[in-house]
Amino acid sequence: MSKYYTWKKGGNKINIDTGFKSFDDYIVCISRGNCIGRGQISFYIRPFNETYCNGRENEKGHLRDYDLSMFGNLLDYTIKNKVKSITENIGCTLYAFSTKRGVFGYIIEQNNKYDFYIPTYQICRDKKYNCLKYIKMILEEEN
Repeated sequence: MSKYYTWKKGGNKINIDTGFKSFDDYIVCISRGNCIGRGQISFYIRPFNETYCNGRENEKGHLRDYDLSMFGNLLDYTIKNKVKSITENIGCTLYAFSTKRGVFGYIIEQNNKYDFYIPTYQICRDKKYNCLKYIKMILEEEN
């Protein structure tokens, strides 16, 4: 049970008040780790130097690139390069949060530290930043 949200009657969607109504109305739930859901997509991104998977040896960077490909076209150039720059030897979890209009922000979790990224073309950046700060509290609570 979270102190930051409640479940709607029926238990299939959260009641949340992040201050960003479009997100609050759209999100189904917020979860740590790998997740594909309405309002959140997140995956663990393996480090560049990790090469072994399922009994096979791969080229350096192959597994990281595969993990990043799970986001399809949801990652802009800036966020993709940021993730690549911090995952040479240590992996991270990348979260993309969206409304019905598309992705509005990202959280990168690495070593229990969280960084927020909002694409520069986004409007109402303060509201979206505050929403990501609220989501961070939920992710930390689940830690």
